[in-house]
Amino acid sequence: WPLSARHQNLLVKEFDDEKGGDIWLALDLDETVHAGQGQESTLEYAIIWAASWAWHLLKQGKGVGLYTSAPERIIIPPARGTAQINRILRALAPLHTRADIPLSALLREIRPFLSNTHSLVVITPSTEADWPVELAQPDIRAAVKGAVLLDAETFTQGPPEIAQEMLAEEPAGGHRPLALSSDSDRMSWLRAMLAR
Repeated sequence: WPLSARHQNLLVKEFDDEKGGDIWLALDLDETVHAGQGQESTLEYAIIWAASWAWHLLKQGKGVGLYTSAPERIIIPPARGTAQINRILRALAPLHTRADIPLSALLREIRPFLSNTHSLVVITPSTEADWPVELAQPDIRAAVKGAVLLDAETFTQGPPEIAQEMLAEEPAGGHRPLALSSDSDRMSWLRAMLAR
């Protein structure tokens, strides 16, 4: 009050939000850049990575949102809490690739949803030159921008020999590695991951 009285004007003290406080995950579903099949595909790894990262960030108290296209746009604004991870998992479980939206277009679409207090993490196997240019544009107002780049070439060579040997052997304790073969299996795996 003393400053307001001295200046004969109401003064308000504003606090900036934490830079990079809420995180948007932008998942690339462009089928022309994905490789592999089924559980050994860049799509499967991208989805599991997005779910794992969302869970980890939400456990830290961060707000997490999801933006992708499959076949309609999926826009889940950043929020915190258990309900948010359930929304994200339900959105991720049925995802498939599609041919009509390259990552550069997805990045143009997400612009209106970003603020300078958000972070943006792009998850993609794309090595095309257009999307990094789009990500670097100053009108993408995210405070922090990053990318998770999946190496698509490693998914076209089939599973490594060690993975084939592990699947052929009877593991100690009688537990086999989890195989994801359908959307319901993926959702079950995502829920089992959260129960840990």
